[in-house]
Amino acid sequence: MSKIRQRGFSLLEVSIVIAILFILIAVALPVLMTTVRAARLRGATNDFSALLQQARMRSVQDDRYYSVYFLTTGALRQEFVDIYPQNINGASGTGGVTINQGDPMVVLNSEVTAQDASGAPVTNNLLLQMLGSNPSKLTPVDGTAAGTPVTFGPEGLRSS
Repeated sequence: MSKIRQRGFSLLEVSIVIAILFILIAVALPVLMTTVRAARLRGATNDFSALLQQARMRSVQDDRYYSVYFLTTGALRQEFVDIYPQNINGASGTGGVTINQGDPMVVLNSEVTAQDASGAPVTNNLLLQMLGSNPSKLTPVDGTAAGTPVTFGPEGLRSS
């Protein structure tokens, strides 16, 4: 009697293919996670940049000073331009303590966290170049705004 040959894969062949797939996933997963985190950081950077640009344009259009504040409430971190209410005397906002309705704002992703400057790459005076004369007070405090906001004047220039 002749045996009929059956088609298919043996258990050994399937096991080898699955092992190769697990190895590929183990190599690709860290790269994928790094890419996702980098995309989120880029998105937060773009949002913050747009908020700063909006504050700058509004300060020129309205001929007044506008500040961008950082506010944290528990795990929620927000950045906003303190615009409303616009008072008759030229002052505006509440000093960064609360976000008023109409204030342009951005909610930061929970994976974007403040890092100590000592962990940054060695770049001389980077914080000073980017944030002005007092960057150390820009760190948000729970429930309150940062001590030194980024402020733009009527000519669109950042004031320290």
